[in-house]
Amino acid sequence: MKKFTTVVLLSICIFCFSKLSFAQGYEIKVKINNLKKNDTILLAYHMGTQKYIRDTAILDDKLTGVFKGKEVLAGGIYLVVLPNKTYFDVIINEQKFLVENDTADFAKNFKSTGSPENKMFYDDLKFIAEKAKQRGDLDAEKKNEKTSEARKKAIDEVLKQIDNDVKDYRSNIVKTYPQSFYAKVLKMIEDVKIPDAPKDEKGNITDSTFQYRYYKEHYFDNIDFADDRLLRTPILHGKVMYYIEKMTPQSPDSINVAVDVVLAKAKVNNEMFKFWLIDLLNFYAKSNIMGFDGVYVHLVENYYAKGLANWTDEADLYRITDRAKKLKPTLIGEVAPKLFLMDQYGKYQDMYAIKAPYTLLFIYDPDCGHCKKETPKFLEAYHNISAKGIDLKVFAVSTEHLVDGQDSTGMPKYKTKESEVNKWPNFIKEFKVEEWTNVADLYLQNNFREVYDISSTPRAFLLDKDKKIIAKRFGAEQFESLMDDFYNRDNKK
Repeated sequence: MKKFTTVVLLSICIFCFSKLSFAQGYEIKVKINNLKKNDTILLAYHMGTQKYIRDTAILDDKLTGVFKGKEVLAGGIYLVVLPNKTYFDVIINEQKFLVENDTADFAKNFKSTGSPENKMFYDDLKFIAEKAKQRGDLDAEKKNEKTSEARKKAIDEVLKQIDNDVKDYRSNIVKTYPQSFYAKVLKMIEDVKIPDAPKDEKGNITDSTFQYRYYKEHYFDNIDFADDRLLRTPILHGKVMYYIEKMTPQSPDSINVAVDVVLAKAKVNNEMFKFWLIDLLNFYAKSNIMGFDGVYVHLVENYYAKGLANWTDEADLYRITDRAKKLKPTLIGEVAPKLFLMDQYGKYQDMYAIKAPYTLLFIYDPDCGHCKKETPKFLEAYHNISAKGIDLKVFAVSTEHLVDGQDSTGMPKYKTKESEVNKWPNFIKEFKVEEWTNVADLYLQNNFREVYDISSTPRAFLLDKDKKIIAKRFGAEQFESLMDDFYNRDNKK
């Protein structure tokens, strides 16, 4: 029995109706035994990782509810949700049909009239359930210590036959009804058949990566991206994200190639392309994984900024592209923007002038409680790293400033209280970071806060000898191990 847990109510579904005529409408009658009159049932659908409510119906005295509307329902796998939040799936392809079910066993008791797709769907589910029961009984017998070895071998053969029966049954649906929606769903579930790796005349494999490369290259062969009904299934999203997250090395450059592959395939259908571009942008916009903001910038520069997201209004487009512009200067792999700031002795320090294989750029606010907790930890990690013989320098930038608005004539007002004026120098002394290069922009003459996208503190950037950013937005607890990884990698070259 399935439980309906994540429901989002939308007054307008932006994905549902772009390709469909509005003349026919829909009327889906659902009779549910073992409920009672006036119970409310919902019609919902899958989209990505979410489930969205599309319609509601109230059961009459015959325990039948009617989902009805003037607009055609977009095809896909929908859910009929009962008052106790359990649900069963129903395929929306035909627009007018009858469904009857029973709360005792959704798969076993499902009946439909006027919907060949649903008959095909539930005949398959019933067949699979029967085979699953057979498999379960045989597995239990095989595990029984009283079962002989000969019987276990016989059971293995029967289990293989069961698996083949399931494959044959579903293959027959795909071959017999290739244009049906359910056939496309089954084909999408089917894994790609991978040929054997090439071998030389002695039988030795000549290309150890062949099968992986073949699988990745042909991963989407069984998915019809031209059919946007597949968006409204619980399957497609997981398949695509597995390709991006599990089959692709998790570096921004590799992920960028993977998302481009997905979007190129999705371009055959406007609704499919729209969904995946929005979904991927949101996914990488929210990610806290180091370097994944580079994927966000890639999507904005190559799709939104080039006018390929024509559904986006001007305000949203400006917000999205402006965010990418702010992120780009400090992406991993970029040379850190120049910093030329004054130290606590009144002397200007150039970050580029620091000669070391590694530089920690540490940006903090002396008033920030989290900075006060993290600074001693970073200092300890710095000492541990230095004790290993790793040449690391720290360029510590305070966000503190002495300018406090403007006076009535438009001239800058300056903080004069001793506690304000000495806040930054006192922080340096209190946390014993005098050995670092400590700098600040006390008179707001530098735009580093915007260039480095400082919306919160502390912020840490690890730079290589050329001042390229190799890591960022990491905590003190990660710093030492991160530094070890880079040092070991660089010294293997």
